[in-house]
Amino acid sequence: MADEDTDSITIDDTEYTLSREITGEQFMELRRRSITVKTNGVSEESNIDFSSVDYDFWNLAYRLKSPELTPAQIKALPRRVFMALTLMAGRLDAEEARTITDFLQQHSQAFQVSPLISEPSSGFPQSILEVISDKPQD
Repeated sequence: MADEDTDSITIDDTEYTLSREITGEQFMELRRRSITVKTNGVSEESNIDFSSVDYDFWNLAYRLKSPELTPAQIKALPRRVFMALTLMAGRLDAEEARTITDFLQQHSQAFQVSPLISEPSSGFPQSILEVISDKPQD
């Protein structure tokens, strides 16, 4: 049974409970495990590789509260169970990111939406607005 800090799904008579939030340390570890920086030994250039597969896996591993499974046991889950759980963890990750964004917009000027972004026409000269409004509609 899920409380307000968790969300649950039952698959094949097993209830899986996932945390709605992860800690800052877990988030740092999640990013460390899914992002690699490769440097070219000859030049100063580096490439950043992001593995969405690793991100999804570790996001699930950190969010899964019950049943308690090791990373190896999570990887051994049937594909339909694993995919359902990673999609649920991804939804929880998106919701958590949205609450962080909302908090920052409410409490910091730096994260508030600019009127130019919310109303793009307000910053354009009249001649450009006329061209835009004359564009044929599909």
